[in-house]
Amino acid sequence: MDEKERRLHVDNNDCMLLEFVNDSNSLAVGYLNWLKEDDLLEIQNLIKQKKEVEVMWPDCTIKTAVYMKAMLQKATFSTHVVRILDVGDWTTVQKHKTNLITYGEISPSKDRRKELKAKNIISNEKRSKKKITNSNSKDQTSLKNTSLDSVQPQVILQEILMAKESETPVERVFNISYYIGDSALYILCACSDVDIPYENNIQRSIHRCLQSFLDRSLHKIWTVSL
Repeated sequence: MDEKERRLHVDNNDCMLLEFVNDSNSLAVGYLNWLKEDDLLEIQNLIKQKKEVEVMWPDCTIKTAVYMKAMLQKATFSTHVVRILDVGDWTTVQKHKTNLITYGEISPSKDRRKELKAKNIISNEKRSKKKITNSNSKDQTSLKNTSLDSVQPQVILQEILMAKESETPVERVFNISYYIGDSALYILCACSDVDIPYENNIQRSIHRCLQSFLDRSLHKIWTVSL
């Protein structure tokens, strides 16, 4: 049986999980007959030593053998550089591919899966917090060194009302006022000029929040009727 004919004879019991070296290390499941015969004889060493080998890969969707036999008759094969990660039957190798994507390991134990899931949750939470911190930092930087004359009360109040999910309106006021300084008075004045829903108690919260700034201010204290 020549090489070309051998590629067409696929079996669900003779599959491999491989990693494409030159394609963003993407994973795929294929058939052992797509390797060179010499490499087949050394398959366990190839896996253990993570050696790069060439594989003949078809330009069609990879499915179970019953579907592949007809598809391969019309397929065109091309050479790719890969690393063989695992061998076995179709179902097992597909499961190991899923494990590798989900847990970073081919065959983790039940306890190991729980451990990796917990680490993944913590890692995702850290990434989310980092995004929120970076976003808040950008907002604060844009307000830094803002002069009193350049601040429009309606604009500031709009910023307060558009608090992010990670912030309450009160926290938003503190963040803005920290960088604007004496303009806290200006924000308070803005509260009296803009219609705010009382049922949400936003205006009352803003007033309480700003009071600490007003107490330390050298300017005339302005108040809002609540």
